[in-house]
Amino acid sequence: ASGRCSPLHGPAAARARRFSRGAMGNGSAATAAAYAAAACLLRAAAAVASAARVAELDLSTLAYSNLLGMGPDVHAPQDMRFHSATRVGDRILDLVVEIGDKNYTPYDVSQNTNSGARRQVGKVNLQRGTRAHLVFKFVEAGTSKPVTPEPFYFTIFMVDDQEQVQIHNVSTFCIPKRTRLKYQEVAPGLFAFAAKADTQSLNESSPEDPYHLASWEAERAVTLSLAAAGPELPVSVLSAGRHTAGRGAG
Repeated sequence: ASGRCSPLHGPAAARARRFSRGAMGNGSAATAAAYAAAACLLRAAAAVASAARVAELDLSTLAYSNLLGMGPDVHAPQDMRFHSATRVGDRILDLVVEIGDKNYTPYDVSQNTNSGARRQVGKVNLQRGTRAHLVFKFVEAGTSKPVTPEPFYFTIFMVDDQEQVQIHNVSTFCIPKRTRLKYQEVAPGLFAFAAKADTQSLNESSPEDPYHLASWEAERAVTLSLAAAGPELPVSVLSAGRHTAGRGAG
């Protein structure tokens, strides 16, 4: 279904155009409260725009998952790679997720995977009371050669009130009229998003279908228009709450 998402915010809001919900990518910022962990869900980073068409990113093929060598694919390179995520011209691109500052404390690395309808929801698990600096990189398929994407849409889901997500290079963002989110421009092009107090946690499987969101899922979503300054997109996730000692602690 197509439609406008309003209200729009940011310096380029007046230039915003119609877009398809089905072409949007979805991300998120936490897993179920039962895991006593935060997380960052990236969904098909939605709509890499080109002059001729809008090409949706595809996160259905997770080649491996091994952030900082912590597993679960311990013999793979120390990142996450989604194979054949999109293309630019005649080049097929992979989407690689790295930990930018080498500081990462997971709760359950088995949750660093993809799920949901068509396997289009990706998860990065993070223990409460810690933070992670994620870097999303577009590279030529099967290589480490960086490629700068066209401007694209990226949707984040805040799944409880214990997290803050900061994203760079934001030109415009869009939230529903009924929302559970609050936001602040920290610096030019750098925005921080968080859920309002008393926002209940999403369950483990949410969003099950990012193409058909329930109203309570949409209320936690923000869609950003990102003008890539290069092949990398930095995203910082800060999880509040008490830090539980050790990986896998309850």
